[in-house]
Amino acid sequence: MGNRCTSGGAALTVNTVINVAGEEKKKLKENEAAAVTNVVSKCVDNKDGSYRLGWTSQVAGVYSVSITIDNVHLVGSPVMMTLQAGPPEIDQIQVSGDGTQQAQAGKPALVVLKCKDFFGNVASTSGSAIFFGLRLLIRDPKESKVIATDGH
Repeated sequence: MGNRCTSGGAALTVNTVINVAGEEKKKLKENEAAAVTNVVSKCVDNKDGSYRLGWTSQVAGVYSVSITIDNVHLVGSPVMMTLQAGPPEIDQIQVSGDGTQQAQAGKPALVVLKCKDFFGNVASTSGSAIFFGLRLLIRDPKESKVIATDGH
């Protein structure tokens, strides 16, 4: 449009569509209805020609956002927007790898942690490191053999 709005009340419309390709697109098609309905756009008219827009979603990803007034795109619309996943949720962590079944002292054992947020998106660290602790438990003490290597 190009002209600055000087008062509120415009017929502002926001359309948000997830933008995916390849394998992610295939997964989304299976769950497309959930992805589309999980994007909630909010628009607040500040009554001075400005509007505050906000989005929430359960599906992290890159979205195409179109903003129109009376069906005419605003300058810069559509624009790409990234909704990031939340922090790791302990109940959503998947553990795999040979090291989950057996390991030998002094040798590397592979344990893979796939961290997801509350909604099942691959979790975001937001630039911070994630630290984990590992505790080894004996399943059945009767089947365990403890061998001292220092003569005790």
